[in-house]
Amino acid sequence: MKIKTAFRHEMLNRIITKIYTSSRGHRNKRIAKIIRANSLIHKNEQECFSFRSNTYEASDRKGAYPMPINLLDTSLKEEFIVFIGDGNALEEERNFVKGYIQRVMMMTEHLADYLKLMPDSTHPIVQAFKDDLAPGEGVLTEEEIENFLEQNEKYLNLLRNRMTLNLLDAP
Repeated sequence: MKIKTAFRHEMLNRIITKIYTSSRGHRNKRIAKIIRANSLIHKNEQECFSFRSNTYEASDRKGAYPMPINLLDTSLKEEFIVFIGDGNALEEERNFVKGYIQRVMMMTEHLADYLKLMPDSTHPIVQAFKDDLAPGEGVLTEEEIENFLEQNEKYLNLLRNRMTLNLLDAP
């Protein structure tokens, strides 16, 4: 049984969305705080600002940009640079986690194998695709599973840590 690519993409997207929705919410709150502080300094209510030729805006902002757009005040520059660095680190982590999940998907087409290779917190999403995955006990041996988990421990730990942060509602 060959699993269709569309189901793999859908499963991957659902898992990544579940894992990173909380951190996206925290980032939206952080940028909103910086935007509000910047607008207070500029004595207006713009929901955006410009920094290094890029425009940053609140996640719920609508409409045309006001002119002239506020520049990021120098007093907020350090905080914003940390924000950007955190975003880059989060994106790197997300890519490693996504790579781990893709490697799992390339290893097997069996539901039982997925459940052994993926953390428990992802099982409801994986099981939602049970009709698209091969049934039965799986094809991977315990040794293959152990080797895979050992070789990918760093990435699995990133996934587990992110899920733990979600439980704690931490960024």
